[in-house]
Amino acid sequence: MDNDNSCDNNRVDRIDAHSSLHERALCPFRYVLNYNPKRFPAALTEVQCLCDRPPAKHPLKSERPIECEPLRYQLRVLLFDEECGAFVDAMETIGLACLPVIQAAAPTHAVANIIRQLSAIPET
Repeated sequence: MDNDNSCDNNRVDRIDAHSSLHERALCPFRYVLNYNPKRFPAALTEVQCLCDRPPAKHPLKSERPIECEPLRYQLRVLLFDEECGAFVDAMETIGLACLPVIQAAAPTHAVANIIRQLSAIPET
């Protein structure tokens, strides 16, 4: 992922109903082909985050630090096993999305206002 100003340079100034998903995303990403000829399916399309944080001009305003993190998904695939000459079940982890999240190392007081205590006693 990039840390320099290139993450700020590729943003559009105007978003409307016809803007693509790439243009509307808070965290820039790209699609990457994950190809393995000994796997079924051989081709998997996954998402790769391009930046560590949203661009400086992003519309999400917060006192808490925001980062871009990949959302990973475990997918069941078949891998060809050379020893037995057949496909065997396996799990493969792919990037499904690039999400804007509150920084994991954010001070506790910074996230206190997003946590709300709920009463376990039903109201009557």
